[in-house]
Amino acid sequence: MKKIILITFCLLPFLIKAQSGYTITGKVGALNPPAKAYLVYMAQGKKVIDSVEVNNGAFQFKGSVQSPVSAGITIKHDAAPFGKNIDVLGLYLENANIKVSSPDSVKRAIIKGSIINDENKELNRTLKPLKDKINALKIAWTGVKPQPENPAYVKAADSLRKMIAEEKAIYMNFIGSHPNSYIALLSFNNIALGYNFDPKVAEKEFNKFSAALKASDLGKQETEKIAMAKKRENGATAMDFTQNDVNGKPVKLSDFRGKYVLVDFWASWCGPCRAENPNVVKAYNQLKGKNFEIIGISLDDKKDPWIKAIAHDGLPWVQVSDLKGFKNEVALQYGIDAIPQNVLVDPNGIVIAKNLRGDELLTKLSALVK
Repeated sequence: MKKIILITFCLLPFLIKAQSGYTITGKVGALNPPAKAYLVYMAQGKKVIDSVEVNNGAFQFKGSVQSPVSAGITIKHDAAPFGKNIDVLGLYLENANIKVSSPDSVKRAIIKGSIINDENKELNRTLKPLKDKINALKIAWTGVKPQPENPAYVKAADSLRKMIAEEKAIYMNFIGSHPNSYIALLSFNNIALGYNFDPKVAEKEFNKFSAALKASDLGKQETEKIAMAKKRENGATAMDFTQNDVNGKPVKLSDFRGKYVLVDFWASWCGPCRAENPNVVKAYNQLKGKNFEIIGISLDDKKDPWIKAIAHDGLPWVQVSDLKGFKNEVALQYGIDAIPQNVLVDPNGIVIAKNLRGDELLTKLSALVK
């Protein structure tokens, strides 16, 4: 019995730490009621809003989160309705004793006591000089259409590409040197798991993070994202699906076995999708009648705009949708969270290419479809 009691007391500090939550202690000037402070964040898919009165500039929030989350503290200085002059501070919320202080405005507050926010400040400090240059260059060329014949435009575009590559390198260096950092995990999600990423390369880098980070809500999301990308990478068997066409008739991917099939994810409201449609039409018209077909999967949520876009863009191939937007069953099945995207399936039902665009689409298809 004594041994059991001793073990329990030894574990007590760790149990307390695991069960403890967050405390945000704030001090903003000398504000008094009706001034109020609001804490807002998302947890397990639900919006959490907490509010307290501000007395002599002081306020406090207490609670707990299962995993770190992005949050906002808003100070409402008077009884007037929320207006344009919103005083808000963005921060990361973790189970820690966090102190927020400012002589006048929470948006200029200093955050202390939070490792995650310290690391975020460290990363932003490193990125700031480069981000300032990128923003200045973008502002200088805002509203200017592409001018490949203009040497100044070409030089600016080349500079922008180099700076963006340098920015990514800074992020990746931070990720590699901070395997226990939530900010590194968040950066990894934004930088390494973007459009058309290689799941094998991403998984190798993801596995360098600590077990605790991988078990966080964000870590679980990234694990799922990598797993979904694997299912549509080259060499994978294309996942079968059935979805209704514009007339309510079920269309099944496996019914097209024996043909090359381009599974094209798009929507009527998607500008880049509509801009790419002429290239897809050109490819289809050159290859129609051969062992090739296209199945367009629309992420629209209303039928009328979908039908009008098909007619306006002259899309003669099979079109399906369940009108659930980004919750489209096939999009979820294939892990599609951005459009336009496409997957090319061979006559045996194997994925052989993805995200073919412009001339590359016709070149690839012309070499395969006979």
